[in-house]
Amino acid sequence: MQPIDTGTMTILILIALSIGLIVGAAGGAAGARLTGQPAWKGAAVPLLSVLLPIPFLFLVRAPGPLEAMLLQLVAAVLAGFCLKLGPRGTAGSIIGAIVAVGVLVIGASLWNGLVN
Repeated sequence: MQPIDTGTMTILILIALSIGLIVGAAGGAAGARLTGQPAWKGAAVPLLSVLLPIPFLFLVRAPGPLEAMLLQLVAAVLAGFCLKLGPRGTAGSIIGAIVAVGVLVIGASLWNGLVN
């Protein structure tokens, strides 16, 4: 088996990130709708939780996995309150996104186990 070159790996990472953002936005929209909030606001929270921390990553050193998750959680909460989702809508959106991406990751892991 040949090693994957850097360009191919970058494209695969971008594809995985795009799928994760789409699934996270769908889960966030569903979670917000369950709490009676508009779906577009719920979909925006997971997207903003990924995009808002990017400037901070260029200002400071690269965070570890735990720091990155905490930074993303803080950004999601800030995004929820800026969009006036309220605590229940923000929590529903975050939980919906986590569940949706978790299901995607588990499904990909199972598929990888079956194929390989």
